[in-house]
Amino acid sequence: MSQSLALTTVLYACGLAGWIVIQSLRETPQPRIVAAALGVLEVALVLLAALDVATVATGDRPRDLSVHLAYVGAAVLVVPLTVLIGGAGRKSVGITGAVGCAAAAVVVLRMQMTGAA
Repeated sequence: MSQSLALTTVLYACGLAGWIVIQSLRETPQPRIVAAALGVLEVALVLLAALDVATVATGDRPRDLSVHLAYVGAAVLVVPLTVLIGGAGRKSVGITGAVGCAAAAVVVLRMQMTGAA
């Protein structure tokens, strides 16, 4: 289940990044919808991190545990941090949100690569 959730999260994050860029270039951006979409991504990332921590806690440990747990923490923190950084204006939230989505996709991929097989 964790691998299918990870794949779904990566695809959603990549699609969301492109959609946010398009939304930020429109004359009338819709920041509430962008915030809701980022919230859905964050829920998926928290769920993925919780499943991963549960897997590690049950004894299925990755080869390099510290690096893997750093990716788990980064997966949870990357989207809120990019939204906080870009909190000044509508376009900056859109662009930093898109960067956060792309970064979340990369972190989830790296988390899957370093995880226990």
